[in-house]
Formats: sequence, C-alpha cells, structure tokens
Amino acid sequence: MLCLTLVAALGFGLLSGCSNSKPAAEKPGETKVQASETEQPGEEPEGAADKPQAGAPGWPSDTVTFYVPASAGGGTDVSARALATAISENTSSNVIVSNLTSGNGTVAYETVRGAKADGTELLYFHANFFLNYYNGIYDQAPLENFTPIAAAFVLTPQVIVVNADSDYETLDDFVRAAEEKTLTAGCQNGGFDDLILKLLASDARIELKMVEAGSETDRITALLGKNLDVAVISASVAAQYIETGDMRALASASQERDSQYSEIPTCKELGYEGTVFDTMLFIFGPKDMDPELVEALNGEIRAAADNDFVQEYLESTGTKLAMYDVEETNAYMLVL
Repeated sequence: MLCLTLVAALGFGLLSGCSNSKPAAEKPGETKVQASETEQPGEEPEGAADKPQAGAPGWPSDTVTFYVPASAGGGTDVSARALATAISENTSSNVIVSNLTSGNGTVAYETVRGAKADGTELLYFHANFFLNYYNGIYDQAPLENFTPIAAAFVLTPQVIVVNADSDYETLDDFVRAAEEKTLTAGCQNGGFDDLILKLLASDARIELKMVEAGSETDRITALLGKNLDVAVISASVAAQYIETGDMRALASASQERDSQYSEIPTCKELGYEGTVFDTMLFIFGPKDMDPELVEALNGEIRAAADNDFVQEYLESTGTKLAMYDVEETNAYMLVL
C-alpha cells in the first residue's frame, strides 16, 4: 500500500500544482565534466528573466560532486552529466559526476547525508530514493535527513521490454505466457522498475519471478544475454536497441503515449490501468543547509537545465527536463 501511495504521489503530484578552483583528485567511478569549446550554453528562454541567473552568489567555489546511484550511460547519468557540463561552463568551476551504485544507492545516500552542508556534495537521483526508504532498504527518511534542492519532471516514459528474439509480440502475449509458466523479471530491488513490474503483475493477476538485476545498464546486458524474460528501462535508452532489432517494447508505464515514442502503447490503454508511473528526478543535499545557498544552487541548476545546449542534447537522447524552483520543489515534496 505504501508503494501504491507513492506511485499516486509521484505520478499525479505534478498535475496538482504543476572563481576557479583546483580540480579535486578524482576518485574511482568519478568523471570530471566540463563543457567543450563547441558546447556553449544557449541564452535563457523567454520568461526566464525572473529566475536566479547563472553564477549567482553562493554557488560553491570548491569542486561540486553529483553522486548518482546509477551506472554510467543510463538516463539518470546522462542528464546529470549534461547539467554538470553546463554548470561547469556557467560558473567556471569544477563539477564531478560520481556513479556510486553500491547497496542499491545507500552508499551514495550516506555519503551525502554525512557531507558538509556547503553544497559541494549533492545527491542526484530519481524516485528510487523514496522507494528504497518506503521498502525498508534505506532507513533514513529523505525529507527528515536531507535538504531538497530541486525536482525535475522527466519527460520520457519507462517501458517494459523483452528480447527481440522472444515469442512475445505484445503485452498480452507476455501476460498469457506468464499465466502458463514462470517468467523471470529483472529489476533493481526496491526501485521503480521493480514497482512497475509488480503493478503489472497485480493488474494482470500473474506471478513473475523477480530477480535482482542491478542498474539499468546491467538489466540491458542481462536482457540482451537472454538471462531475463522482461525488464523495464527508459524509452530514451531502449530506442537504440529497438532500432537495431535487439529489443522489443511491449508498453510504457506513462499516463499517455509520448509523442517521441508514439508507436509504444501505454499499459493503461491496453487495459492494465493500474500500471502507471511517471519519473521524477531529485537533487538533495545534507540536512540543514542554508536556505540562501539552496536558492543559489537551485537557480544555477535551473539555468543549466534551461539553456539551449542541455535542452538540445537531452532532446537528442529522447529526454526532456522540467525543472522546479525551490518553492515548487518544496510544494511537490508535500505530496510525498
């Protein structure tokens, strides 16, 4: 019930209120992200004049690290690196993306929770942060032990995919097969892909063998290796495998079809009305951060998300971000 409540909150909350420093030594799994000479951020879009501008006072002068509890190459990692590139350019400071995937994200969570509240160590992740707490994987309540800095609605669907060599042409084909035999579903334990598959199983009244398959990139490897019957990944990542004929998308978990992936039906329109989940990204810092610093961080992040370079790059990967300001972010947190 907690999971279902969270789905309602995450899926429908948006509808209810919609100076240079020396580079720090890189740690294993970290990548220093900078804008290249050919990747110049664009101008602020119309209507952005009332937003805090890039380089606002308060942005940390030291290296800033985005801790991403997801493997390099996935949708979350890609968006984090795009933002980091633009922020590095706008502030002339160093931004590092560190992929900390251990413990289903708990290592990244604890790294940020124990950090100084100076804005130099931030968590960049999606709804799994909350799901891990509600499922008992992580024991520190996000809204009590961290400071929310920004939230972003991710305009790309999560899709249920199978290997292209499978016998399942449609979602109904898959469900009928699951009624007759046990099919293996790969997921990240306690993550939203886990939740989507469980919602589908409940909707279809089937049982799936749920196995821990790691991050999105790990699930892709397992599915392509035919070690899984089904998995859930972002449409922006799945598209390349569908195009090469390695995967088949059965349905998306979005409220409605995405115009960029109009050929993929939703679970809802196929009759599985409870299998709905739209993705949010969150940026958190340690507890008790200075509100002025939070405003400065949020303003810089939104300026980066709004510039032409980031928007065009993310759109080329099939992703768009709708970034919230501090007030909007805090209002959204109330539904969680």
